[in-house]
Amino acid sequence: MLCRLFLLVFLAALSQGGIAQPVLLSELKGQDLYSVFNKQALQYAPGADLDNPDAYQPSEHSQLSYWGGAYRIQFAAINDLGTDAIVLEPGGSIVERILLRVEADDSVSVQRQGERYANAYPFSYGFYVHWPAGEQRRLTVILQSDYLYAPMRLWVSEQENYQALSRLELAVQWLCLGAGLALSIHNLIIFFASRRAMHFYYAMFAASWVFGWAQVLQVPKEIFAWQSPSLHWPGFLLLPITSVLFYSDFLDLKHHLPRLYRASMGNGIASVLSIPIAMVWPGSGVVFASVFTAIMMALALAAGIVRLRSGFKPARYFLLAYIMLLVPNLISNLVNLGVISPPPFNVYLFGLVGTALDALLLAFAMAYTLQLINQENIRLKNNLGGIVAERTEALEKAQHELQKRNAELKSMAYTDPLTRLLNRRSFEQSLQQEAERSARQHTGFSLLMIDLDFFKKINDQFGHKVGDDCLIMVADLLRNNVRAIDVVSRLGGEEFCVLMPATDVAEARHLAHRIGEKLAATPIPECDGKRLTCSIGIAYSTDFPAGSDLLEKADSALYQAKAEGRNKVVVSAGAC
Repeated sequence: MLCRLFLLVFLAALSQGGIAQPVLLSELKGQDLYSVFNKQALQYAPGADLDNPDAYQPSEHSQLSYWGGAYRIQFAAINDLGTDAIVLEPGGSIVERILLRVEADDSVSVQRQGERYANAYPFSYGFYVHWPAGEQRRLTVILQSDYLYAPMRLWVSEQENYQALSRLELAVQWLCLGAGLALSIHNLIIFFASRRAMHFYYAMFAASWVFGWAQVLQVPKEIFAWQSPSLHWPGFLLLPITSVLFYSDFLDLKHHLPRLYRASMGNGIASVLSIPIAMVWPGSGVVFASVFTAIMMALALAAGIVRLRSGFKPARYFLLAYIMLLVPNLISNLVNLGVISPPPFNVYLFGLVGTALDALLLAFAMAYTLQLINQENIRLKNNLGGIVAERTEALEKAQHELQKRNAELKSMAYTDPLTRLLNRRSFEQSLQQEAERSARQHTGFSLLMIDLDFFKKINDQFGHKVGDDCLIMVADLLRNNVRAIDVVSRLGGEEFCVLMPATDVAEARHLAHRIGEKLAATPIPECDGKRLTCSIGIAYSTDFPAGSDLLEKADSALYQAKAEGRNKVVVSAGAC
């Protein structure tokens, strides 16, 4: 290995001294020829035919940069690879033209590759050289471009190996671009269905990198036979704004990390504002894209770390996604900025794979977020069902209690709280209704007015508790001895009244005597066997008077019974 390295350094030294000593192709295989042979800066006259290798002259002052230039390498080699189908593959950046001049002892051929020419191999600047085994060729490679985005490299390999590698790279390339396009369309459809802005931002993010990588990988040139340098960088320069819109929504950055949100948005807006400059001067695009995407990735990683530490679980996938994006693009940016030398692999394809993995992991992150939201909705729904059931039960209990209270209030408004008989106001309403009904139907009714004799003595001798028990006993006795259609009421104190619809005087007198007899036969509780008697006045509706008039007649009859010595039944005057 040391001998091989020494040989290459020696060859480079000879080349720098202007001596073209032949080298074996096997010694160059796997090496970047631009790093082996001296690159000579070139200049050319305005209007010169740049497709002609003879139009270029050595220059002491021309320096290749992002804004282009020209240089060449020259070397002689002997084909010892065992095949006459050799491929020289320039790579590293899109360029306008690469000229390959191959000189044999008896012939000279010139091939042209670059953005201005059709590719000999799909999506590649590869040169096919028919180089008989064992023969020597002198090669001159000239690169000219008004833009150069990264240091160029030049490899030599057998055509069979080159084609096999190209097929593999193309498969990976189309897989990544197809996945990005599918993810973009899929999330755009989801956005139109759900109207969730996060899916729209993701669709724009995926579309931006698909468009950018399609330009770098010469997709428009291969498919449409057309490609414009002004479109090389807009896709990449849209990434910072589409990315920040997505992850700001995904991480709820505006609410949780407003300063980081403002910094990210500022970087994204600045990147968008640089697009017109990059379209006019494509060489500036690589600088803008490298700087703004680097800032974007740093801010995104910082936001993801903070949100993960705050307990937002989907941030794990987000961080993994941006690490996948960071590693290849960091290498690419460092190569573009000339910080490190080009690695021995396709940097563009490496970056594309990293971007595609980033997009896939972000899709997983969104799916995981939606899963968590769905689980939370289910939990809330279940909890809501329980809460609704609890509230419904509580409401039913409250309603039942309200109905109970209303019934109690109604009962208190219409009944006597002690005896549970109708009170005077309710009885008077019933009496008036019966009087009106009786007048309409020309039927009579009777009224009993009952007063307990000497009830005050019971209260004075045995107390109000015993007196209340007596009143309750009398109320029960009246309920048990009247008909279902009769209305019993406590008018107040020890006065009771019985309204008997469709009842004549004889029937009323019979009931009054039965009540008096049963009351006199019933001992008073806790009164040493004492018994109560009552005086009863009877009124009958002969001329269908108002209820109040009939009540006065019954009351007069009651007073007459008391005046005649109590424990009597008296029928009011005018009643038959």
